[in-house]
Amino acid sequence: MFNIAIFAFCILKGYDILNIYQQAHYQIMLYLKHFLLNMFYNVLIPLMFLIPIAYNLDNIVRTILIVILLLYSMVLFLLPKKRLKFSGRIIRILVLYLFLLSLVFLLPKLYSIVFVFIEFLVIPLFFIEIKISEVLNKKYIIRAKLKLKEYKGKIIGITGSAGKTSTKFILYSLLKEFSTVITPDKSFNTPLGISKFINENDLNCDYIILEYGVSHIGDMDELLDIVKPDIAILTSILPMHIDGMKDIKHIINEKLKLVMAAKIKVLNLENDYIREAVCFDNISYGINYGDNRCEIFNDYPNEFAAFDCVFKTKLVGREQILNTMAALLVLKILGFDMEVVSRIICSLDNYNHRLEIKGQKHKIIDDAYNSNVIGFKMALEILAKQEGIKVLLTPGIVELGKYKKDVYNDLANYIINSCDVVILIGSNTRRLKYILKNYPIRLFNLQSFKSGYLLAKRIIKDFESSCILIENDLPDLYKIGFRI
Repeated sequence: MFNIAIFAFCILKGYDILNIYQQAHYQIMLYLKHFLLNMFYNVLIPLMFLIPIAYNLDNIVRTILIVILLLYSMVLFLLPKKRLKFSGRIIRILVLYLFLLSLVFLLPKLYSIVFVFIEFLVIPLFFIEIKISEVLNKKYIIRAKLKLKEYKGKIIGITGSAGKTSTKFILYSLLKEFSTVITPDKSFNTPLGISKFINENDLNCDYIILEYGVSHIGDMDELLDIVKPDIAILTSILPMHIDGMKDIKHIINEKLKLVMAAKIKVLNLENDYIREAVCFDNISYGINYGDNRCEIFNDYPNEFAAFDCVFKTKLVGREQILNTMAALLVLKILGFDMEVVSRIICSLDNYNHRLEIKGQKHKIIDDAYNSNVIGFKMALEILAKQEGIKVLLTPGIVELGKYKKDVYNDLANYIINSCDVVILIGSNTRRLKYILKNYPIRLFNLQSFKSGYLLAKRIIKDFESSCILIENDLPDLYKIGFRI
């Protein structure tokens, strides 16, 4: 009975283990950090039930405790916000995991309790699977490299701490009106992601647009080993992914590797870090800096002049103007008519969960896809333009490392000038809460997005007009405690 309960507990817990590992992009240290922060919920509470179950001779009491333990496991581990995708990699780990669980029946009661620490016992399995994946992925990557050698068109590579995906979609939406072009629908910006896209698509096209994502030192070298771009766009550099990159200098170095590998280098000189790092020939754009500048007439929705034309889009915000400028500059370099582009661009729409504005009197600005300091500021600027009571709902920004204090101090100035109510979600916002509590705004700190959103709806119901900004929506990987 005891071993069966342990086995069932580990099956329930296994879903959460694999889900978090997948959300951590199969990075063991990021996975480990999550479970170390959740030791109380994942280990200590279950242990409180397991010890009495193991030694209590009363079958009724034991049965009640087992039922409670399994219900707890189901609530805690089977209701994650993001669902597990059963990829080939996950299936391989699952097979190894089930083999590990089968050992439960070979252990006496006392030693079976160690399986409550299953999050940590599976780590050797991850190392085994990583070696298996390296062998399998190598063949997949070689196939993509061979396929790219036969490609006769141009490759456009985009990197940056922010703006990669928006710039990719804007450029793709415009370029497809003139030529044949392909780009991943999703953010396939890793060696395996890019290889998967190349292997699964017909390369009989004029252009391929790719994102190059880096979160660790050396990541860009792996990407460039697969495919070097003809044209490289560097959208921005920010203190992001500090856990893996350690320092802003390493971020700059990694991003510049892509630029240096390309024949044509397109840089956003509006970004301070890029402007200070430039020491080579490039083609630049910006608002106040760069060889190709724009004059902004409106940023809600965007209207600006550049390249001797006026461009009107449905996009909003200064940063989206810069993303659009990057795309326009590439089109200009490729020789396309800017007058024709200006007539096409007006049909461009906002993308899902990226400054997507919904509603009329009671508006919601959905900027939940991702968050960085530039995008956060831009969203707050848009919020400030709205009528009625203004509410910010956010779990903050992750992976800021030693820059968290400076980033949140900077953001606080924008928040107090844009918001009437701030609802912070989870424990990642402690630093921001500490700063904002000294200002005369209504400040709340709740544990789940659902409870925060319900509070926001209650707050605005007595007002004639309102706007709620949803800034970022963290996956379960970055959350502590119950993730319901």
